[in-house]
Amino acid sequence: MKSTVRKQARAAPIELKLKAEDRLQLGALLSHGLISARIFKRARVLRLLDEGRHSSEVCLALGTTRDLVRRRWCRSSARHLPRATC
Repeated sequence: MKSTVRKQARAAPIELKLKAEDRLQLGALLSHGLISARIFKRARVLRLLDEGRHSSEVCLALGTTRDLVRRRWCRSSARHLPRATC
């Protein structure tokens, strides 16, 4: 009997380009010091995607799931940056 192993398809790259104003907001948020770990991780997701990283790289770098990365991308692509970090 043959055992079939399904290869997991690599997700399509997520393209995110933040405006300069949004980058400044994220930089200020990340350098603030006392923020919750959840908000810090969400802000880092956006920053890494903006740098052109693939979603799987972001997941590995931050120890998070692809779902979280995609949700942050969806919320930020609607240009609701404050909402994307909530």
